[in-house]
Amino acid sequence: MAYVTPEELQTWLEWAGRKLLSLPVGNPRPKGYVTARLDYVEDRQAYGYTAETMRAPAVGAEEVAIMDTILTWPALASDPKVRRIIHMRMQVTPVSEKYVHSYKAIALELHIDARLAARLFKLGLAQLAKRVPKAQISMVRKFLSPSSFSP
Repeated sequence: MAYVTPEELQTWLEWAGRKLLSLPVGNPRPKGYVTARLDYVEDRQAYGYTAETMRAPAVGAEEVAIMDTILTWPALASDPKVRRIIHMRMQVTPVSEKYVHSYKAIALELHIDARLAARLFKLGLAQLAKRVPKAQISMVRKFLSPSSFSP
């Protein structure tokens, strides 16, 4: 099976976008002022406060290689507007798994209607499904098989 459906392609693009956003990025700014006063967390724990934040799992080297392969695919779209829509729509937050850009936000950015943005996204996926190299499809499908796929 050397072809890919647009739905499967969308799943793979969202997986790559989720992995891209879960990569650790340091803050370029200095840390700022730090107080020497002790912080009493015990008082706030009664209200459900914990200092721990939810984090995405670490990305492995094999996942980075597959992610890099998948992230090159939107460049195969012929229309630059479709490429931008696909790039914006594939960004999914790794913890809550929500889209970073809604169709309305994409439409505002590109000065088009939200329904047109959704239609162009679907047409772009159909176009990409025909243009993705077959060797890369089989490589990604082997890595992201349903038995090993975990979003």
